[in-house]
Amino acid sequence: MSDQERKLLAIQLAEIKVVMLRLDEAVRGNGKPGLILRIDRLERARAVHGKVVWGLAAGALGIMVQWVRSFWS
Repeated sequence: MSDQERKLLAIQLAEIKVVMLRLDEAVRGNGKPGLILRIDRLERARAVHGKVVWGLAAGALGIMVQWVRSFWS
């Protein structure tokens, strides 16, 4: 391998390292919320949202049942 090829490989390796560090920072956060934390927050919010929707639906169904029963009594 020639000296010029080694220099070219070193430059490419340095560029790859910069990209990898940026990706690692995006995933882990480096002092700010990273993708891992942000996805976890979204999943938790979705779970809470789902429970709230089911609770509202159950409450609405209960109200509708009482309303229908009031006409039959």
